[in-house]
Amino acid sequence: MKVTVAGVVSDYIHYDPLVNIHVANRSDVHLYPEIKRKLYSALSEGDEGELSIGLSADMVARQVRFIRSFDVNLGYVFCAKLLMSLFACLQEQAFHNNAQPDGTVPIEAVSFIIRIDYIVRNPPEGLEFVVPTEAYPYRVPHMYTTPSVPDAARCWVPCVDNLWERCTWDLQFVVPRFLDERPDEDEEGNFPVVVVASGDFMEQVSHPYNSSKNIFLFNQPVPTSVQHIAFAAGPFHVLELPIEESPVDAEKEDEEEFLQPQMHVFCLPGLEGMLATTTSFYRSAMKFYSTLGAYPFGSFKAVFVDELPTQRFDSATLSIISNDLLYGEDAIEQVYESRMSLSHALAVQWIGINIVQKTWSDTWLINGLGSYITALFFKKMFGTNEYRFRLKKDMDRVVALDMGSQYPICQPAVMEPPDSAQLSFINLKAPLVLYILDRHLGKSGTSHSLSRVIPKILLSAISGDLAGNTLTTLSFLRTCRKISGVDPRIFAEQWIYGSGCPHFTFNASFNRKKLVVEFMMRQVCPAFEANRSDPAAMALYKPVSFFEGTITVRIHEADGTPYEHVLDIRAPQKHYEVLFNTKYKRVRRNTKRYISRKAAALAAAQGDSEAMEDISLLNEAFTLPLWEDDNERTKWKALRALARQPSPIVSSFLTHTVLVPNYFYRVRMEAAMLLMRCATEEMQFIGIFHLLKIFTAWCYEPQQRRHEFGTRFIPRPNDFSNIPDYFVRKSIIVSLAQFREGHKMDHVVTRFLLDQLKFNDNTTNPYSDGLYISTLIAAVGATLLPTIQAEQSQLMATTQAPLEKTQEADLLRDALIEVERYREMDRLVPSMHNVVSIAALEWYLMLMMGNMIGNDVSIFLKYTREGNYPGVRMAAFDGLLLMKWYSSKTLIRYIMAVIATDSSRLIRRHVARGVCESFAVLFAIGDIPWVGSKAQDVLIEEDGSTPVVEKKNPKKKEVDVMLKSLQKNAGKALSLRECIMPIILFVDHPSLWFMRGL
Repeated sequence: MKVTVAGVVSDYIHYDPLVNIHVANRSDVHLYPEIKRKLYSALSEGDEGELSIGLSADMVARQVRFIRSFDVNLGYVFCAKLLMSLFACLQEQAFHNNAQPDGTVPIEAVSFIIRIDYIVRNPPEGLEFVVPTEAYPYRVPHMYTTPSVPDAARCWVPCVDNLWERCTWDLQFVVPRFLDERPDEDEEGNFPVVVVASGDFMEQVSHPYNSSKNIFLFNQPVPTSVQHIAFAAGPFHVLELPIEESPVDAEKEDEEEFLQPQMHVFCLPGLEGMLATTTSFYRSAMKFYSTLGAYPFGSFKAVFVDELPTQRFDSATLSIISNDLLYGEDAIEQVYESRMSLSHALAVQWIGINIVQKTWSDTWLINGLGSYITALFFKKMFGTNEYRFRLKKDMDRVVALDMGSQYPICQPAVMEPPDSAQLSFINLKAPLVLYILDRHLGKSGTSHSLSRVIPKILLSAISGDLAGNTLTTLSFLRTCRKISGVDPRIFAEQWIYGSGCPHFTFNASFNRKKLVVEFMMRQVCPAFEANRSDPAAMALYKPVSFFEGTITVRIHEADGTPYEHVLDIRAPQKHYEVLFNTKYKRVRRNTKRYISRKAAALAAAQGDSEAMEDISLLNEAFTLPLWEDDNERTKWKALRALARQPSPIVSSFLTHTVLVPNYFYRVRMEAAMLLMRCATEEMQFIGIFHLLKIFTAWCYEPQQRRHEFGTRFIPRPNDFSNIPDYFVRKSIIVSLAQFREGHKMDHVVTRFLLDQLKFNDNTTNPYSDGLYISTLIAAVGATLLPTIQAEQSQLMATTQAPLEKTQEADLLRDALIEVERYREMDRLVPSMHNVVSIAALEWYLMLMMGNMIGNDVSIFLKYTREGNYPGVRMAAFDGLLLMKWYSSKTLIRYIMAVIATDSSRLIRRHVARGVCESFAVLFAIGDIPWVGSKAQDVLIEEDGSTPVVEKKNPKKKEVDVMLKSLQKNAGKALSLRECIMPIILFVDHPSLWFMRGL
């Protein structure tokens, strides 16, 4: 390493605080608290700076800028961070030595050129090198920067590793011209090496002294943080995304082409077909986001790589994306998730990279705005139906999570970045809060919502009015108030600075005398109720007692016209009266129409098919609007309300909903799932009857549909050309898998699903059936599980439960044969991402945990070896860690060796995380028995449920009992105690954080 300041070699001190972490005895696990304290102390020292440079007084009047020179083909990592106090020292010297008579100091007086020459070898963080190995001989060599830790930039470049320290960048890369140096450059298989980096590509030139190398030059004129600088090098295939043609005149078309930036996507050789399919929508995404604000950079690039520890790494003008997001023309499900992730990678270029949070407490705003505008494009791409469905699902998840144990999404007093668990909740809740805020601002007018606030912020960033391109929560709320005229202070106190979600209960009744609809509203906040007795929790989580604001109620009156009414909520309980607009008419019950309808409903309930058709026609006349209309949520809730009162009529209505192709497919899927509630013995399993009838109508020949369900036929070949029917078909399989009543109908359902698995034919289907087969395998496993959980006993850990019925034994044997056949087929002809092998491993784990087959470690062990797909290896390790691995000396040493020496950083960290989580899972399922101070403290119930601590010791917390149980059971393993400390001192730092719970 060499440091020069103003062309003069300078002395420096580089101190890596993580190097000097040692303990007296590397095998003594009791020294873990000591090493933990040293680790926290070292990280605190690293934040203060790791590189000190000596300066002399004659260096003060020079120009300052940083020239970072490095060779990406070499590598020894050192964590370098320039001390901020260096610049304060320079300014102080400059003031005393170069001050003018008027007291001013020339800018040139505090400028230096600092050049740091260094080499990076075998970096544990920051850079990822993917090279062929003995286990992966056909892997294409390439390298890229990776965000394995938040401050990974300091691991490959000396910098001020800070999100708010920005500068312009000139990047120069020297790489070989070709992947393999051969005499004939045009020889087949000799791929040229390409470099992709943040900034605008300037030129590619030959090396002046070595003709076998090329030089790639990139320039980033927009000031950017080092944490948003990335690059990748390898034999990438390049695809330029052309500008979409639009029906405009030539002048406007030329202007549009000038405004749109260049877009290129890159992938490894052999994936060119999937690259074009996956990124075909990127131009339309760029065009949509540009309507909110001009693109802040000159170009955009996306490169797909192997072994990326996260799904994406977003940097300025460049997104490094995992190959797992690529899909071909035969994919169905992955289209939704991949496009959602890739469109978000483009959206963060506006908000997330060009505009960043001013403090860590404003993280929710930046992440929320990026996800919010991504959802708007998702709505444009897939329609309002899918957008509102996902919005509803996200709301349900937030309501289920925010029950009193979550922090507010914005905590002004917190100066540290949120951890991974808290960040995932913030990313989930923040866009929903912005959606509610958009509706709140829209009360004053449709043009005064976030559709005007966001463009205003983006314009301020480009014009320079946004100081440092940093956004705060207060400035954002101030902008909302100026544009809309609505004061959002109460809203912010409840949804941004407070925690919890309100639960509303409405009781409605019609008052015929006043011609009004009377509402009784009650509001409860579970987060507040859970913490109200704990003052410390109230101050920490800040739950809201009740939420104020307005709520819109829609009433469909007698003539079918919907009327919306806005109710102002200022108390947790209130009575409202809403005027009824339609003139009330008393229903006469002695009319012929009423009598005929009542008779038809009675006949339909008794099984009359003609009457059922008549009643369905009547229902068709009163069907609620489709999902695209404003009343789409009403239909969704109506299905759930009907399912709470199961009956043959309800089952018929749900079946009718599944079969109508004009309905939104998510509603049809929900109806199929709810049909299982009608599959009870009291109703003669009519729900199963309808589900099987629907499925046979799609998958069997007409002459086969008239037979009873005990008759077995070969289904028709797959045809997934109708995408909505494909999703509904899968939902029927999932619904059938939930039927376990301990009745002979269980065997019918299991045999039916096994037939679909056995006779599946995808030869003429243009779409892949990998995920469809995975769903069938999981469904068969669910139907084979016993309805009553067996007693938890140590004797049953490796012993198969006796099967009393021969038919169950036959079904289990046939299922084993079919799953094993598909597992072998997927080994020879792999499915996309080996989803069938993963489903088979999960199927074996499911039956082992249900005590249907004996524990067999070898099934999972052979899939944990290097050479398998990373997803398969992770699924195999998950199964292996649930086999009481801590009781086997061989497994302990194998798992610890994987954490320490496996070639895949992704696998190392996944296994380290799984080791910690496996203890909690094994304790929850009873494989790690409870212990107490006395034998009578623990009561084992006969039904096999989780042991319960008696009330005579109520102060003993469950966590304390769990830790004591782990110490008594898992702590007995000598091999585990001997391996923990060497692994902690050997593994990379993120794996260490995953294992810190040990």
